[in-house]
Amino acid sequence: MNKSEVLILAFIVLFVSLPLMTIYTMVGAKSDGIAGYSTAGCTCHSPNPSPSVSVFISGQTVVIPNATYTYTVTVTGGPLASNGLDVSVTNGTLVVTDSTNTLLLSGEVAQTSVGASQTSWSFDWTTPSTYGNVTMYLAGFSGDGDGRKDADDLWNTASLTIIVTIAGDLDGDGDVDWFDFGDFAAAYGSSIGQPNYNPLADLDADGDVDWFDFGDFAANYGRSI
Repeated sequence: MNKSEVLILAFIVLFVSLPLMTIYTMVGAKSDGIAGYSTAGCTCHSPNPSPSVSVFISGQTVVIPNATYTYTVTVTGGPLASNGLDVSVTNGTLVVTDSTNTLLLSGEVAQTSVGASQTSWSFDWTTPSTYGNVTMYLAGFSGDGDGRKDADDLWNTASLTIIVTIAGDLDGDGDVDWFDFGDFAAAYGSSIGQPNYNPLADLDADGDVDWFDFGDFAANYGRSI
């Protein structure tokens, strides 16, 4: 084989291999998370959600404006070899608190390549300055870890409705009234870690429900949105 033939053969090998290398790189990049799929789901893997996969968002469902709360996403079921999440919210700001396992993409929380080994991830959300309902959307992924996008990779979606309301509105109905006082009284004297602790009753966010919180509650009593 002369030099010209060797060069031609090398060019053919390179030409054929290049698309495969590109595809491999694209597949690998998805392990660093992807945004824009929190409502539609991971349809690039399989077209429909799987009932064998369950995804959950846990955290406060009644909050006050301009405050920060922690939320946790959990994925169960399916292969669970290489996992992921995409979380978006209709208002407020998502904040990454675990940069090892999560990252922010276009304002949405997704997993890092290291975080793909997890089944649970936590992050913060800073609430908007306005009252009203906010929806947090989640797509959770449970993959087999073989690097291919196919029907063996399973997913599902979930959402959480959160009420942003006035401080002291413990039941989330838009006003601070006698019913809220009953909830406040039940939490009075408690601190973080105790079963009757209610973060909504901890109006000064210092970790306990005490006389200072009662003063703030009393100041808002009778107010409504």
